[in-house]
Amino acid sequence: MSNYQNNIDLRVDVAALANATFELREQFRAFEKKYFWGSEELTQRLAGQVINQLNAQILEIYKQMNELDHGFKD
Repeated sequence: MSNYQNNIDLRVDVAALANATFELREQFRAFEKKYFWGSEELTQRLAGQVINQLNAQILEIYKQMNELDHGFKD
């Protein structure tokens, strides 16, 4: 028995947002690998440093969305 019988739209929206958050996190990870902080070029190092810091924040958002998504019981 699901725990969202009267909130099907909410369940669908939360799942979509959780998936979008996952995709965004994957994009950040790919960017960070491409422009890592140890690059020889200054602009790439700066971009890598900023993305590294943002990646930590995105990870926290992803974790919270994942917890919310898993809170729904099918």
